[in-house]
Amino acid sequence: VLDAAIMRVPARRWRPAINPDGSPRRGAQIVELSDVALPGVPDATRVIVRREKPHPGAQLRLWDHDGWRHQVLLTNSAGPARRLELRHRRHGEVENRIKNAKDCGLERMPFSSFDANAAWMEMVLAAADLLVWCQQLLLNGELAVAEPRTLRHRLLHIAGRLVHRGAERVVVRHDP
Repeated sequence: VLDAAIMRVPARRWRPAINPDGSPRRGAQIVELSDVALPGVPDATRVIVRREKPHPGAQLRLWDHDGWRHQVLLTNSAGPARRLELRHRRHGEVENRIKNAKDCGLERMPFSSFDANAAWMEMVLAAADLLVWCQQLLLNGELAVAEPRTLRHRLLHIAGRLVHRGAERVVVRHDP
């Protein structure tokens, strides 16, 4: 039903999607389908479709048509369709931050004590915040959007060698 409705939308009805600053999003368009009734979905539900050209090298799916990748948003929220689609797209950033916090240790609670795990969680959240601020203020290019694992391997791990001098251990760092 949706597939056929999307294919029937004339080119003149597609509007540019927007960026958070209100400027048009390059290569992305949206349309609201007001003539589609989906089974099992309440009548007040709005159907908003976004289409984008996939990035170079992306594999098209079976239901991608004419080189466009389509995503459908169902909502009962009021407001302009372009703002609702932007809100939905930005929620993906929140989910990505949660995934990154889990990669920093949020998914592991290593202690049997609630208080110790609460302290662990605060440290993990502080580390995740520091990584995000570091990316936004200090980094550019691919490191500005890299996952925590990549940042650990490229920035935080410093090559070194453990040297024994008598009974003392000394770390000799090898800075690139």
